[in-house]
Amino acid sequence: MSEENIKSPLPPYLAFKTFTNFIDGLREAGLPGRIDKSVMDGQSGGTQSSLLLTLKYLGLITPDGTPTPALVALVKPAADRKKIYAEIVHQHYAFVAAKGARLETATEGQLDEVFRESLSGDTVRKAMTFYVLLATEAGLAVSPHLRSAKRKSTGTGGSTARRPRKKNTPASQPPFSPPPPVQNEPEGHKTYTLDLTADGKRLIRITAPFPMTRAEADRVTGWIDFQFNVTPKKN
Repeated sequence: MSEENIKSPLPPYLAFKTFTNFIDGLREAGLPGRIDKSVMDGQSGGTQSSLLLTLKYLGLITPDGTPTPALVALVKPAADRKKIYAEIVHQHYAFVAAKGARLETATEGQLDEVFRESLSGDTVRKAMTFYVLLATEAGLAVSPHLRSAKRKSTGTGGSTARRPRKKNTPASQPPFSPPPPVQNEPEGHKTYTLDLTADGKRLIRITAPFPMTRAEADRVTGWIDFQFNVTPKKN
């Protein structure tokens, strides 16, 4: 049975930035008569499936992909996104409060218990993060005890200010450096290499079009957050 046919939908655990970027794209390009994978060019197959599941769970499309009134309203230029997102949170995350975890007072432990009833592993943390960021974007009061999830709201397009970067680079991390030349590089592209450790044994190499727009760079960030198996940061 495919993910789309699961009778009891799971809370979304997609990267929130990927979701908001897609909504922004619909606003710019116009809303199609049906939302399917063909309007998600540039996304991996896994991300496309997760986007569809997320939109269905939030009541933004019907099971066959038809945009609902909520999505129609959300992509309008003058849309009151906070109001729409708030309605989505109250309607589609009512199970959280029903389990005794009130958004404005809940702890991470409480949310973990609630989401762990339907999810497991790292998807629990990702689903909690999506929920908290959606509530933050809606302008709802979010518990100060949800520290790790709220920190991820930085740079999601919401009202939270981006934290300034530290000027000093830790001695254990190598500085950023220009990438070495790569043979057979596609025309109009450049290859970028990031050494994660000073010994060069752990690195990331990405070939990307040059130059990139800010929207494209944000999309890459969301893709990396979704695709990579990243170990949660210990407090």
